[in-house]
Amino acid sequence: MPVNPKLQRFSRSKIWDARIQKIMDALRAYIHREPQPTISKIQQDSLKAKPLADSFHCFQHTIPIPNDEVQHILVKAIDGVKHVVYEKPILAPVTLEWVCQKDPSASRSKAAHSAREQRDILAQDTSRLLTIFHVHGGAFFQGSPEASRPTTSRLAALSGGRVVSVKYRLAPQYPFPTGDSSGANLLYALL
Repeated sequence: MPVNPKLQRFSRSKIWDARIQKIMDALRAYIHREPQPTISKIQQDSLKAKPLADSFHCFQHTIPIPNDEVQHILVKAIDGVKHVVYEKPILAPVTLEWVCQKDPSASRSKAAHSAREQRDILAQDTSRLLTIFHVHGGAFFQGSPEASRPTTSRLAALSGGRVVSVKYRLAPQYPFPTGDSSGANLLYALL
């Protein structure tokens, strides 16, 4: 692939070698491929679930919309903060994925099915009372907690805690600003 003439006026790095050239050629070929994939195709590819090693627990929960009383308490608290301008979000259920490393010394005769059993396992199998809140990347139009499992499992292993990842709504199906917010929905749900 020919180099853009505008870029030829810059001198190459002293560490530029055949390996770096090969990497750059591969990146250029990927970026400039024909036909260009659609956003829908990129998004579809980014949602594919990554496998999780057997040494980890992975539980998904959908948290329903909180009741009116909880919503009222939170809105009242936010209203009490000075200089905060916001629009109350349109609420929707929030899907979370919890990941933690399995305790090798724990012997379990059956799989956890109920949400209570899953919460108990998350509490028992973590060596530290630590929860990491992970929001996957993807420029708000790609990615998911399932696709981020290599990252969340590594965070869980390194921290000895559990990692919760939120499944937020993606553009272009939900363009910004939509009047709703997965972050606000999560805040409501966790309270």
